[in-house]
Amino acid sequence: MIEIKDLNVDYFGNPVLENINLDIPLGHSVGIIGPNGAGKSTFIKALLEVVKKRSGTVKVEGRTISGYRRNIAYVPQKNDIDLSFPITVRDTVLTGTYPGLKLFRRPGKKEQETAERCMAMVDIADLANRQISNLSGGQLQRVFIARALAQQAEVFSWMNRLSALIWSVRRLSSSCSSSCGQRARPSLSFIMTCMRSRTILTKSSFSIRS
Repeated sequence: MIEIKDLNVDYFGNPVLENINLDIPLGHSVGIIGPNGAGKSTFIKALLEVVKKRSGTVKVEGRTISGYRRNIAYVPQKNDIDLSFPITVRDTVLTGTYPGLKLFRRPGKKEQETAERCMAMVDIADLANRQISNLSGGQLQRVFIARALAQQAEVFSWMNRLSALIWSVRRLSSSCSSSCGQRARPSLSFIMTCMRSRTILTKSSFSIRS
């Protein structure tokens, strides 16, 4: 269970999220729906502690986000990515294996093989040596989906256009039970943001102030 209690977030003293209380059972897909500027991205980032909360708590299975972080994968928007950083597709996907490494341990053959499999699953194996700055928006999103797969996470969160969300959920759902990861995992959870609602499955609702 993902438990969100009394979540409040401000930007420069202006309230963006107010008094959000929400329980998300693991294994469910939840859509956060609203227009641009409504606070959808802020909500996701507050859950992941990417932005600072004014107050409130977020726990997963009774643990804080910091204690559960290795099991949460985040697929960022293109605007959140520093494309000037010199890194290849292969190395980007490989960073998904880092949460499973012990302190000071470098990725080895097992992690390299995991990265290769995950790139193949989202059809970007031929881009492995390309710099991420030279990718299209669609290719870049697949890179970060591959990275999420390599992480072997249990909770996936991302923000993107509707067509991309549909493709991503289908690919993640099918791929996560395949050979990309070896350890057994419980049902997967998906937390998505979207401006349209026709494909969103949710049993919870709350308001977000713009």
